[in-house]
Amino acid sequence: MDEKARFRLRLRRLFDGRYPSLDRFSRETGFSKGHLSQILRGHRTPSLATIVRLAGALGVDLVDLFSDDPVEARAKGGPGAALAGDQATVRLTEPNAEPAKDSRRQESESPRGGSGRKRKRSRRKRH
Repeated sequence: MDEKARFRLRLRRLFDGRYPSLDRFSRETGFSKGHLSQILRGHRTPSLATIVRLAGALGVDLVDLFSDDPVEARAKGGPGAALAGDQATVRLTEPNAEPAKDSRRQESESPRGGSGRKRKRSRRKRH
């Protein structure tokens, strides 16, 4: 699963766990329902400013939208936390998620400044 798909899935799970409808999420974020729907379905890529607003409305840190770790979203009072008193905690886990690839993996460098890997050239037969 690519990064965009993981982000979208994470956002969708947080949205589903916190908001009963797109209407309320729209009021909380200030974005139209159509705009939010396009983001949740992957038809629109949100800007960083939009992602920050979405994270705030979902009660999570920005990094939680991109992390493979379980997320705890907190609601303080209001209708979203009515069943749990003053605070509610929602813990989302992804039991079937693939392990994250370490993007900080280092490659050994060759003396000429390359990565030490040889590129394969594809040769096509000419007729």
